[in-house]
Amino acid sequence: MLGFAGSHLVVHHLAEEDCSLQPMRAFMPWAVVCLLIGLASLWLMFQPMELRATMMGGCIPKDLDVRIGVQPVGGRLAEVV
Repeated sequence: MLGFAGSHLVVHHLAEEDCSLQPMRAFMPWAVVCLLIGLASLWLMFQPMELRATMMGGCIPKDLDVRIGVQPVGGRLAEVV
């Protein structure tokens, strides 16, 4: 939420510098972008930890060990070279 508020302050300041007569006209498109990114980040934070990376293809197969370079082979762990 702090990043969301900071982004809005920066965008509003830049809009006032860019278009001093009608700053809201320059501010609103970027405010909508900030709002969408803020809502997406809140939605992501309320997801269970297991689901947070699945949309990015970051799902680890269950048969792989979480340590890098180690795979189960015949019931024991073997290093992948």
